[in-house]
Amino acid sequence: MYTLITLIYLIRIFTAMTGYSEANILGKSFDAIAFPIASILSAVFGNIGYLGVALDRSLQITRIAAATEARQIENQRLSGQIAHLDRQRSLCLLSTSLGHELNQPLTAILTHAQTVRRRLQRGDADMNAVFADLDRIAHNTQRASDIIARIRGFIRPVATHQAPVDVHQLINEVADLVAAAARTQQVRLHLPVCTQLVYVSGDAVQLSQVVLNILQNAMDAVTHSTQRDIFIKLIENDTEISLRIQDTGIGLTPEVFNQVGQPFFTTKATGLGMGFAIAQTITEQHGGQLTLTNAMPQGALAELTLPRLIIHSH
Repeated sequence: MYTLITLIYLIRIFTAMTGYSEANILGKSFDAIAFPIASILSAVFGNIGYLGVALDRSLQITRIAAATEARQIENQRLSGQIAHLDRQRSLCLLSTSLGHELNQPLTAILTHAQTVRRRLQRGDADMNAVFADLDRIAHNTQRASDIIARIRGFIRPVATHQAPVDVHQLINEVADLVAAAARTQQVRLHLPVCTQLVYVSGDAVQLSQVVLNILQNAMDAVTHSTQRDIFIKLIENDTEISLRIQDTGIGLTPEVFNQVGQPFFTTKATGLGMGFAIAQTITEQHGGQLTLTNAMPQGALAELTLPRLIIHSH
């Protein structure tokens, strides 16, 4: 019985492998049927070891690729966290000047509110003067709101968002952040004149962090200089933009020049030595380059180069 069943299965296997019909093999001997089947099965089972090796290697490649992708995602997450902490540190350094900047509109609001109250208490208030004071209160309220929004926008942890970034607007917003500190330190900021809109593609918050780091370093560099100027120049062509920030400090010593950008290297007593390294990483992630060299006739020159984004108006 089992021999018959086996024979039937062999015949079906033979017909499937060779394409012959059952009618074609009637009358053939068992050896004539079994030999081709044995040859085929021998070839298959004889190479199972090779198939196993190939399959194992394929699985290893898949696992390595998955692990590499997971590491890249984790590195991006950690880089984002480090950059966020660096933004917080930067604003902590600016906290005194930002507090002073915020205090100015708040003081103005209080002063004009007290003036309005006195006018109304007299009973013969000039309503045009009252409305003028109310307009000043509204203006200074908006100023205070803009300062708070600027700080919140810079410090909040957000996912990386690629979008067109107006370079002139970015420069002006970062300059606003350091404006109070610059006045306190008697540093003059020379901003580029906007003659046309210039865009790059990237994350506005991260790119602001890069420019802020450069400006803070430049302000620190001119602290002990008689001439305290920082010149910001924007150069663009069809393919890229170059933001050059030059200070009037003493420049880079050979030791500093050789180590600048290395993690944990700093010339500041309270510095972490991570700001410029983070700025370089962000720049590279945006397909650009950040360099620092000595300028002529004095000071240091930081140059941020990024691919330009051409936006065609309709």
